[in-house]
Amino acid sequence: MKFSTDKSHRDYFYKHGVIEFDELFNADQVHEMDVLIGQILCKRLSIQPNKLARLSPEEFFLHGYNLFRDDESLKKLLLHRRLAEIAAELLEVQYLRMGFDQLFVGETEPSKFKTIYDQFLHQEGTLQEKSCIKPVVCGLNICIEPAQPSEMTSILFPKTPGSGVFFKADIPLDFQFLTQVSGGRYLMIAYADRRTVYILNEKDPHTHLLKRQGYVFGDLLSDSLNPLICRK
Repeated sequence: MKFSTDKSHRDYFYKHGVIEFDELFNADQVHEMDVLIGQILCKRLSIQPNKLARLSPEEFFLHGYNLFRDDESLKKLLLHRRLAEIAAELLEVQYLRMGFDQLFVGETEPSKFKTIYDQFLHQEGTLQEKSCIKPVVCGLNICIEPAQPSEMTSILFPKTPGSGVFFKADIPLDFQFLTQVSGGRYLMIAYADRRTVYILNEKDPHTHLLKRQGYVFGDLLSDSLNPLICRK
């Protein structure tokens, strides 16, 4: 992973709040990431690999949170220092902490009723406004497999496997792209500040899950559970 940013990247990011980088991960790394995510989901749901394709977008979303905690190889990929350094350079900050990761897929078919995932995708707000940790400072959406149809586009979701879009945590999110496409897999990394607090946020469907890790509302995120990746 050999990337560097320059003033033009930082200026663009400052102006638009979003920027895409090609080939953050090579083909082998993307494949490894896809396999590891599948293995984690199978373990979490106690299913065989051939059942993965039958999961609903809702199940991918609800069980595809903080995947990095369940596998050291995936953790190594997602917590790669250079990724965090790119984000830090774009934001012009010295410290970044791993906040969480989240799996997104396209909604294969319209839901007969409003699901938690539907509500999240349609709900207006920024990444910060939808997160149960504060402050979140930056997101990174990584394309593992592009959704279909391919002509549908979104500035937040790259079309090429291995590419990634960095975006500020305070820009309005338009996740409705995922309600208009089928399949695909995108993994979002949320980077947090050095001093980040766990808060109650009803807009975050995972707002109570961090209690299972030992956190209580008002706690600062710890280095052991949410590592400080970038420190200059």
